[in-house]
Amino acid sequence: MLSNPKKIFYKKMFLFSAIYNWIISISFFFGYKVILHLLNMKPPIYSVFLLIMLFFVFVIGIGYYWVSLDINKNHDIIKIGAMMKLGVVVLITWACLTNQIHPILIIPAIGDLIFILLFINFLKNY
Repeated sequence: MLSNPKKIFYKKMFLFSAIYNWIISISFFFGYKVILHLLNMKPPIYSVFLLIMLFFVFVIGIGYYWVSLDINKNHDIIKIGAMMKLGVVVLITWACLTNQIHPILIIPAIGDLIFILLFINFLKNY
């Protein structure tokens, strides 16, 4: 079982993870054309697929928020979230290495990698 300071840390971490997902998804959802223009990238032909993906990022943020409310519950959300974040890290890294996207987009992937490690640490220690 976790000590009280660790519980507080993990509750805040999952809340921060929720906010992180919401900021990324909302900013890209409403500003993807501007962001892509600033990065000198073409917007997708069918933007609906990007918007659907951003919606899913927002929804998993809701799951992280639920976990932050009670870290004794919803551990499967953490597992799904870690898998989603791993997919983001792999795909963003691949896209950067093959010059498909601007390298600055690796920064959110690094954030996701940090969350993956924290999620795994939580699941191992809980």
